Amino acid sequence: MDPATAYELLMGSVQGRLSLLNGDIPDESVLYRAERFALHVRKIVEAVSFAALSATEFKNGQLLQQRTKDASQVLAWLDQKKLLRLPEAQRVTRSSNPLYGAVCEGNSSKNLGVPELQRMFSRASSLVHERHPERLSQETIKDELQKLEKDAQALRHWLWSHIVFFGGSGFLLQMGMFGTLSFMTMLTRENGLSETKKVAVKP
Repeated sequence: MDPATAYELLMGSVQGRLSLLNGDIPDESVLYRAERFALHVRKIVEAVSFAALSATEFKNGQLLQQRTKDASQVLAWLDQKKLLRLPEAQRVTRSSNPLYGAVCEGNSSKNLGVPELQRMFSRASSLVHERHPERLSQETIKDELQKLEKDAQALRHWLWSHIVFFGGSGFLLQMGMFGTLSFMTMLTRENGLSETKKVAVKP
């Protein structure tokens, strides 16, 4: 599968998980809510990690043994090898120029890096794989839930509107923009265009 298709499918699952975390379930216990957030935060970090791995595999033309590793290890390996390409958060607005549908501009304050993603993955995994959740105190569960809610919010702010570059190809992904469920469009890097510069997107 080409990286664009794989990325779009993975980000579709991310959008669904972020939407689930945005709502409340009546009479949901604190433990169940914490476990729900932990599961989806973990899965979102996994999606980002394996999307980056897919892009590297596509470029190299071969599958890598790192598929047997967890998301935290995949992130560390890609980062160590200088192969990691993470999304760049964007401000996306309507374009005043009729030739373009939208304008996006880098929003680096919302970007997440490997250390933050590894912490999120570790925190979520600890709760998902807790062997004796009945032994957790209410105070511990509430504390973990607050941290997981912040993790989910940070992931939403980072991924909801972003650009990602795989080699010379770039993609803008916007979840829920302009009254639509989501869209993804290809970008072309011109004259050394970086993720932090303003980009105009044709409709």
